[in-house]
Amino acid sequence: MICSSIIYWAGEAIFLKVNPFEALKTASFVPPVKDMMELTLFRFDFHDFFAVGTFTAITLIITFCMIDMFDTIGTLVGTASRAGMVDENGNMPKMKEALLSDAVGTIAGSLTGTSTVTTFVESASGVEAGGRTGLAALTAGLLFLGCMFIAPFAALIPAPATSAALIYVGVLMLAGLQKIDWNDVSQMVPVALMLISMPISGSIGHGIGLGMISYTAIRVMQGRAKEVSILTYVISILFIIKFFAIV
Repeated sequence: MICSSIIYWAGEAIFLKVNPFEALKTASFVPPVKDMMELTLFRFDFHDFFAVGTFTAITLIITFCMIDMFDTIGTLVGTASRAGMVDENGNMPKMKEALLSDAVGTIAGSLTGTSTVTTFVESASGVEAGGRTGLAALTAGLLFLGCMFIAPFAALIPAPATSAALIYVGVLMLAGLQKIDWNDVSQMVPVALMLISMPISGSIGHGIGLGMISYTAIRVMQGRAKEVSILTYVISILFIIKFFAIV
């Protein structure tokens, strides 16, 4: 990453005649603690938000809730599978506790006005490096806390310098595809749709939604509707409503 960053900075300086460190001259190394302490909840204009219409407002809330929830579930299951932390049925132990922790972070982050504090697929790089316990998460959290004071330096690192590591981890996680029964169309089609839609839409949640809708539809058309759980039907319908609401 350091080598890639140096090449990027050199390219900017030589070919674009731009000083890659210009932003440091006006940068502030003091975390915006005051702004964070002014809870966003008390400054949010609920009247203007619901002025778009009650149904639209509720739809937006449910949409963001579903996207965050399924992004989190997809990331947790994916990283846990790679770490060998799932049971023989592919279920992640203590999923409830993990989702509760994510929910607390999401609410706390929204109150302070930050971007969503949630589970990100970038965590896969830590899992691939050997992180398996809460100590790894605590260490990462402390490092992020320290980054608050050197944020301007961190901002200088170009996205291409970090993307290579994530791409490599993503390639390693494709090993889970060997567990798919490629002779079963009800498994093959949803998986293919998820593989295509996730990078295109940039959302794990959207990919899971398309996968669940296609899985449910195929099972019904195969005459195997009873094999689909009630919860899967409900979630599939909610995703259909969400996708039409976006359009």
